[in-house]
Amino acid sequence: MTTPAPSFVDLTRTYVTRLNLILITTALALAAVACEGRPKLDRDLAGKIIAGARPMSEPFKPADMGLTEPPGGSPFPESHRKLFSVDGIAMSGDGTQATVDFKGIWLGGPMEDTENLFRGQALFRLYDDGWRLDEELLRRSLSRHERG
Repeated sequence: MTTPAPSFVDLTRTYVTRLNLILITTALALAAVACEGRPKLDRDLAGKIIAGARPMSEPFKPADMGLTEPPGGSPFPESHRKLFSVDGIAMSGDGTQATVDFKGIWLGGPMEDTENLFRGQALFRLYDDGWRLDEELLRRSLSRHERG
């Protein structure tokens, strides 16, 4: 007993069904990659970026506190800020900007003896290669928060 050859209609249905499955699978895979492509800014990542930023490693400058800076630069070149905690992240509606609230402490210099933590805010922007910190806004935020 021989099996009849499939008709043209049957073959067409089979290939169309397979093609649809391939297209749907490809579309789902591309959608998954697109969703994963946008890096998430969590407290850990924000903390690492803030801790490594130039304003955090710059030495104590009396001018940042509204004081007159002596000739020759900072009298405390070994002093620097250290991230203590990331307190919260406020994400913009479209997810391309984030404001991060954090606390820091001074290591070395005249501010080290104070038990008060300073507060700061950092602005992050999402670019095609990931999150970037606006260091100038961070520097201004640190100076403003440390003064008062």
